[in-house]
Amino acid sequence: MQAGGAVNDLKREFLPEFDITARQFNAMRIGLEGKIDSIKERRPELIAETGKRIRKAAKVVAKLEKMRPAPTSCTRRNGG
Repeated sequence: MQAGGAVNDLKREFLPEFDITARQFNAMRIGLEGKIDSIKERRPELIAETGKRIRKAAKVVAKLEKMRPAPTSCTRRNGG
């Protein structure tokens, strides 16, 4: 949507297909561009937060593995 030509092509297709006015299309486009910009701005924060969550999960898994009892080796006796 960044190239002006692409927006005009989309607009030309959307207006008759969805029976909307140019003003309605522009309002939706501006709202969508705002959401895209917001996500792009937050992306580094989200990546950092996800990294922290992964590290925390790894610690929890390691702790749970230490708490897990060792498997017992039992031999099955054949009764017959």
